[in-house]
Amino acid sequence: MVELQVSSINWLKFLSNAAERIYNKVNEAKLQNPDLEMQLFKNILDKVAQNTLIDYITQNQASINLVSEEGNLTINKGGPTIIADPIDGTTNFSRNLTHAMTCLAISKNNYFSGIHAAVVMDLFTGEIYKAEKGKGSTLDDKKILVNNHYYGLSNSLISIDLSKNIEFNRLNGLLKSARYIRMMGSSAADVCYIASRTFDAHIDVRGTARATDLAAALFILIEAGGVFCLNSNNNIDMPLTRDSTFEIIAASNLTLLDELKKLTNDEE
Repeated sequence: MVELQVSSINWLKFLSNAAERIYNKVNEAKLQNPDLEMQLFKNILDKVAQNTLIDYITQNQASINLVSEEGNLTINKGGPTIIADPIDGTTNFSRNLTHAMTCLAISKNNYFSGIHAAVVMDLFTGEIYKAEKGKGSTLDDKKILVNNHYYGLSNSLISIDLSKNIEFNRLNGLLKSARYIRMMGSSAADVCYIASRTFDAHIDVRGTARATDLAAALFILIEAGGVFCLNSNNNIDMPLTRDSTFEIIAASNLTLLDELKKLTNDEE
């Protein structure tokens, strides 16, 4: 596994500035195109966000391998990997329904284990989650930590992704046991809300969760003291590619994570 140098640039600041640029540009685009058909509007927003990110990297003369929801690109001479979903929750954003996020992380080896810094910015409010390896996570520069206390599944606030190809039999046990369930339309937002103590867990058992959507948010969760598993497996070192998909259970503590793994086990 080849590791590339990432210390020559303040990457947390770099990603934060890129996210802010995307925030400004997509909000401008939303004001300029209020009456377009939804799919066309979404395509425009995604293109604006992607091009804004590429322009920012190019203008700052950074050498990057960009792995993005909207397409991969080697910029300048290539180098560390920025994995990005310029807009996670484009449908929400196009319909003015919170929540939607821009998600950026940089890795020195194209794997989750190589992530050095990550940001997730709320495209409605401008709130920004940040994390740097070994230095914890922040929300608007204030330190955040998960809720390590477990008061039972019936008292936990849990988000579930139910869109497209859901296997409801996998969720029967959870739906019978949990009282407080939400679906927000942005998996990155859901995971960041665990990091900031709003949610206790996030579940997506469809097998279609993407590294581009979740890498940055999951890094922020880990740095805030949270836990997660992929495909019910303790190996969380996902490859950072556009094709990397998985089942995900993320939680504020191991006790809750283990309980949710048992409840959603497809062999039960």
